[in-house]
This record gives sequence, structure tokens and C-alpha cells, in this order.
Amino acid sequence: METPTLTLLRDPRFNEHIPPSSHLECPQRLNSVYERLDENAEISSLPLLRPRSATDEEILRVHGSDLVRSLKDYSGKAGWIDPDTYYCPKSIEAAWLAAGSTAELALKVWNQETRRGFAMVRPPGHHATPNQSMGFCLVNHIAVAVAAVMEASAQARVAVVDIDLHHGNGTQDFFYRNPNVLFISSHRFPFYPGTGGLDETGEGKGKGLTVNLPLGKRMTGAFMEQLYESVVLPKLREFRPEMIFVSAGFDGHELDPMEGLDISTSSYLSLNQKLLTVAEELGGKLLYCLEGGYNPIVLGDCVTQTCLQLSNQPIGLAAPVNPSTSSPELIDQFIAYHRVP
Repeated sequence: METPTLTLLRDPRFNEHIPPSSHLECPQRLNSVYERLDENAEISSLPLLRPRSATDEEILRVHGSDLVRSLKDYSGKAGWIDPDTYYCPKSIEAAWLAAGSTAELALKVWNQETRRGFAMVRPPGHHATPNQSMGFCLVNHIAVAVAAVMEASAQARVAVVDIDLHHGNGTQDFFYRNPNVLFISSHRFPFYPGTGGLDETGEGKGKGLTVNLPLGKRMTGAFMEQLYESVVLPKLREFRPEMIFVSAGFDGHELDPMEGLDISTSSYLSLNQKLLTVAEELGGKLLYCLEGGYNPIVLGDCVTQTCLQLSNQPIGLAAPVNPSTSSPELIDQFIAYHRVP
């Protein structure tokens, strides 16, 4: 039986995480994604993962027992953890389902039961730290998934590339001292959550394996393409991970209400293609996990086009623009600071 090129994770139960009032992180985000996917015959034929909830043991590999206990106490209730982060009676079930299913999909990629995966889940996860839910995020799904792979193979070398508008502070915290995890984040700075400065590069055996690329407001997709060619791809090739995880936030889109960066859909696809190319050079294991993106129509389009791309199907957009030479001094600074080969 031929190994699937791409396996998708989706489930209506992720939309049982419902805000108590108007909120950017809402069910309409995934509704738009799923509706667009259903309209596409090529995507509709792709295999789906059977979702499962995480075990407490899986969550506890990355999150502290006090946080896990607090979150489980919220089950069946509604309220706010902080001014940005809500929970409703089904939120904890949705978060456990998202974490466990993302981990299961990661293991299928790792074990070569599928070449690539895309976990289309909510709530998002990359801001959740070992001991704190924050920034719309309850549980850090990508961290749980990485930990599942490292539990299966203790010496696994993996990379996490965070393309969300916001710094993946939670994911960084989990792996800041880990010599087997390369973490790369390009993000608006200063911006929420206030972390991700250039000087945050890891500690101990993980020193140099955290690569933060803090960006000013409204940096363009053309600049991002050049940044990936000049910094991100060389760091991946230098580290040579056996599997690449992508925190796939699309809130840096030029039409997103966050208004932080100026990336077009075409440029996102160009970034995807660069990551896909490197992943294929290194063995092909690639997992995308949905993070931000708060214009539902744009999000649906970006995720659909990404799924077509990851499944080797034609994409319905014009070719991305060529990389520009805008802000070459910033890229030169990143190259020098991170000792890019």
C-alpha cells in the first residue's frame, strides 16, 4: 500500500471551544477552513486521521502538574484565564483532543505511515508555556507532538519553525535547553507576548539552537522570502533535523486584522515551498499545525492552498514575487548574529 503524501487532522469538536463574547479566536476560523477544504475535490480525497484525546501523561511531558490540574478543573465551566484567553464548558476537551490528535499525526509522520501532515485544530497552542495558558492558547499542541516523537525515539533531532505573526514563546520555553531541538521564529517585535528578542538563543546544551528573527511592522512577503533563503533554510540545513514541525500561523497576512506584517497568500506559499524543499532534502518528514489567522476567509484560502501544495497538487495562485532587497542590513544582522553558514 502506497504511503499517503498528506494526511489531514480535522474534527468538528474543535469548534466546541466557543468564546463567551465576540473574540478573534472563534469557531468561524475553522468553519471557513473546513468549508473551503470540502469544496476541493483533490483535498476531499486525502486521508483523515482518526482524532484522539491526549492522555494526561502526554500533556505532563511538557506542562506542569499544577497547570494540568487547573485546566481540568475548568472542564464544564466558563471564564477567563487572562484578558485574552477564555474557556467554556467544552474547551478543555477540545484542547486535549487537539493535543492528542496532533501527537498521533506526528507519530504517523515519524513512523513513515504518511509523508506529511496538517493538524487543523483550535484553540491554538504556541503561547502556552510549561506552567501558563495564555494568548488564546490552553495547551501547546506542537510541544506535546514533539515530545511524543522524542518519547518514541530519544535521540530524535527535530526542528520547529514558527511562522505565526507572534513569537512562539511557549514552544521556545519547552526546548530552550534541548540540544536535539532547533527552534526558529520569525515574528513582529516588539509585539505580544513581548518575547523573542535577538539575544534569546538558548541555554546550556541548547545554546545557539533558538533562532529568533524579530521584525518591524509591515515587513513584506518579499522580505520574508529573502529572510528564509538567507537565514532559515541555511540553519535548517546546518542542523539537519530528521523531522520539521511548522507552527502555521497566517495572522501575518496583509489582510489579517492583527495588521502586523504584510505577507500575501502567494508569499506564504513561497515560504511553504522553501520548507517543503528542505524537508525533502532531509528525509521528507513534515508536520504543519495551525496557530493564528483571524480573517476567516483569508485563513480558509491559505490553509486550502497549503494543503494542495503539501499534497503535490497544483495551487490556484500566480507565482510569488521575487525576493526583494529591502532591509538587507537587517538580514545581514541576523546572518552575523546567528552565525548562519
